[in-house]
Amino acid sequence: HYFLFRGQPTILITTAEHYGAVINLDFDYVAYFNALQAQGHTLTRVFAGSYVEGPIHTPIGYANPLAPQPGRLIAPWARSATPGYANGGNKFDLDTWDVNYFNRLKDFVAQAGARGIVVEVTFFSNQYQASTWDLSPLRARNNIQGVGTGTFDSFITLRDPALVARQDAMVQKIVQELNTFDNVY
Repeated sequence: HYFLFRGQPTILITTAEHYGAVINLDFDYVAYFNALQAQGHTLTRVFAGSYVEGPIHTPIGYANPLAPQPGRLIAPWARSATPGYANGGNKFDLDTWDVNYFNRLKDFVAQAGARGIVVEVTFFSNQYQASTWDLSPLRARNNIQGVGTGTFDSFITLRDPALVARQDAMVQKIVQELNTFDNVY
């Protein structure tokens, strides 16, 4: 299928396995985009920060961009002064946006756009198992508001109104921050 991008039919080509490129502070997305561009790729996919993996979730451990080293996760929400996030550092404050995250997200999209690469932003993913849910900033034990008291398999349902409200706020904020870019869907 053809995608109309910047007034031209474009075939979207990618390997798109670096879903954690924004949330993992150690991931060099400029080098990644240079490699994609060199190979003629025109698309990447990125997860927004509600889904996080750990080193146990793939055979490559921390080499998985969705599995930041302890303390190296950046998410839409700022860190609080309260210790106790499951993968190092302080818990998240779901009432405060992390300006550094949004600067990184916008730079990611801008860097992609400068190379003619479209970005698919994935807001949510199935948590798949309890051990991935254990790492989500939207799990009650990882945020100071205690939002997200359900189980991993209820994350993308409407069963937890407080969680749904935080998910809705995250989507609105990300859309607001990225609405001027022409290379996002």
